[in-house]
Amino acid sequence: MRALLVALASLMLSACNVVMSEEPLFTDADAKRAPPFRDGAWVSMTAECQAQWHAPKAAPPPCAEHGEVRGGRLVPPDDPAQSVIVAGGGEPLIVQVQFTPEEASTGEPFRIHIFGALKPTRRDDQGRIVEARRWLVLCGEPPPGAGQDSLRREEHLTKKLLPGLILDKELGICRARTAAVVRNAARASEAWDVEKAVVRWVSDPAP
Repeated sequence: MRALLVALASLMLSACNVVMSEEPLFTDADAKRAPPFRDGAWVSMTAECQAQWHAPKAAPPPCAEHGEVRGGRLVPPDDPAQSVIVAGGGEPLIVQVQFTPEEASTGEPFRIHIFGALKPTRRDDQGRIVEARRWLVLCGEPPPGAGQDSLRREEHLTKKLLPGLILDKELGICRARTAAVVRNAARASEAWDVEKAVVRWVSDPAP
C-alpha cells in the first residue's frame, strides 16, 4: 500500500510534535501478527478528499494517493533508504517507517524511525482489511495554533508530554524507547487527528 507510506512519509518528514526513535521498536515478528490487507489497488485520502468522491463505483478523485497491496502486506518502497513495518499485536496497528537521511554538516547517513497508526474500519468476507483510518503518532495534545507557519519548532510541541516519551525541543519532536510507549501514544493521538484520513481498497489486482 505505497499510498499510505507516501502519505505518511510526507507528513512525517515535515511534522513537529511527532514520536521518533533512532532504533527500530517493531520487527518482522510484529509484522507477522498484523491482519492481512486485501490485495489490489488502494487509495489514501483525507476527509476533504473523501468529500470529492461522490459515488463508490466512480473513479477516486484526483486528490487521492494511489498504491497497492501484495500478499496481504504493504508494497515495499522503491527507495532503499526507507523501509516500513505494519505491526500487529494490538490496537491500533502501528506503522513504523524508517528513513535514512544525511547529516547536514557531515553528509553522513543516519537512521530514524517515525510512527503512524492504522485502525481497521472495514473487512471483506474473508476477514481481510479493506479500509482503515490513519493518523500520526504524536508526543501529546498539540498546542493552540499548531500547524500554523512558524520557524520556531518548539512552538508546535505539546505542553503535556504523553507518558514514557522524551522531549527534544531543538528538533521539535519526542523520542520513544519502547514499543509499549509508542502504542500508548498512538491510542491517545487518535483524538487529536484533524485530517480524518482513510486508506481504502478499490479493486483487485490486474490479471
